[in-house]
Amino acid sequence: MSDCQYSGSTDGNPQRQVAWRPAAVATAALVAALIGAPSAASADEGGGPTFTWGGYVKFDAIYNTTGRDVGPGGSDLGDYFLVPHLIPIDGQAEDDGGLNLNARESRFWLKTELDTDYGPFKTYIEVDLYGFNASLGDERLTNSSTVRLRHAYGQLGGFMLGQYWSTFMDLAALPEKIDFGTPAGRVFARQAMIRYTHQLSSGSLDIALENPETTLTAGDGTNVTRDDDLVPDVIVRYTHKGDGYHVSAAAMGRALISDASGDTELGIGVAGRVSGRVDTIGKDNFKVAVNGGLGLGRYMALNAYTAGAIDVDGSIAPTPVVGAHTSYQHWWSDTTRSSLVLSYSQAFNDTDLVPESVNKSLLTVHANLCWNPIAAVRVGIEGIFAQHTIESGDSGELIRAQGSVRYVF
Repeated sequence: MSDCQYSGSTDGNPQRQVAWRPAAVATAALVAALIGAPSAASADEGGGPTFTWGGYVKFDAIYNTTGRDVGPGGSDLGDYFLVPHLIPIDGQAEDDGGLNLNARESRFWLKTELDTDYGPFKTYIEVDLYGFNASLGDERLTNSSTVRLRHAYGQLGGFMLGQYWSTFMDLAALPEKIDFGTPAGRVFARQAMIRYTHQLSSGSLDIALENPETTLTAGDGTNVTRDDDLVPDVIVRYTHKGDGYHVSAAAMGRALISDASGDTELGIGVAGRVSGRVDTIGKDNFKVAVNGGLGLGRYMALNAYTAGAIDVDGSIAPTPVVGAHTSYQHWWSDTTRSSLVLSYSQAFNDTDLVPESVNKSLLTVHANLCWNPIAAVRVGIEGIFAQHTIESGDSGELIRAQGSVRYVF
């Protein structure tokens, strides 16, 4: 889902790298991964591509004070990671929460690199185990899940084509969390795109065309998602990196589509983000991001809000949404640190067009303690408070305690 803490190799953690031999690459990759092949090897004399693989295994123990009632043995997304707008409103159908043990965040990635006359050609693919498929079994029996695609792209020079984190995001401003889910005011999307990156002396400029998807709210409060979007989301991002700090800004334009009136209706969405990170004392750091706009919709807090409402004549009225998250990380020692993460978001709904049951605001607080006994292993505990409020003013709260062990390979 939304955790951006790890993608690809991490300094100090092992990687596996060998040379491609076309007739045997699949077998070599599987065998080497299983038996622990040497961590690096040079490319063969033919100049073929090299590949590198890795990932991590993560065990989570989670206790929630409440959750949605999905029936005996059923699984709900909110049992595994924080989805703030799925917290039941007080008085609505809910259960008493409970304990969940799982390893679904575990993942695997594979990279390739080939030298060409135009520079290195790189590919990357990453999967995790958060695919849900009820036919595979539930918590009564096998606790099975399906493999799910996270990233898949190719890169040559400044061009990247494929699926990756949206250009509207700033990965460097994301806090370290144990929870796989999202703070209330974080923007998130992982989608297919065409991106061009121009490197600058102290940063970069990105321009991207990304996969569109319009989500709207009908007059009865139901979410309407169309599959006939015509124009990609256009995103421009500037990032500046200095000595001990990082600043980023992004702007996005969206074409919102609806055919509720029988004719195709078009709306315009515009949004912006400013974010950054600054080192403070020693390894301590402060991070902040502020996001907002008209029609921001699905980009905020795992689609907690829609891009707009459908007016009585079928036209689109984009909804203003704002959100922010801030964090401070303190290092107790070279291997132990804590993060405090505060986050909030709100939609300014037109209650003449939507009912009082739609989402109005979200609030989350994360506090954790993480320890690396060795470079490849992270042990952590985290406490979470989250609140979900709808337009009527009614709300629901969640308290979560989570522990985890993650081994990077």
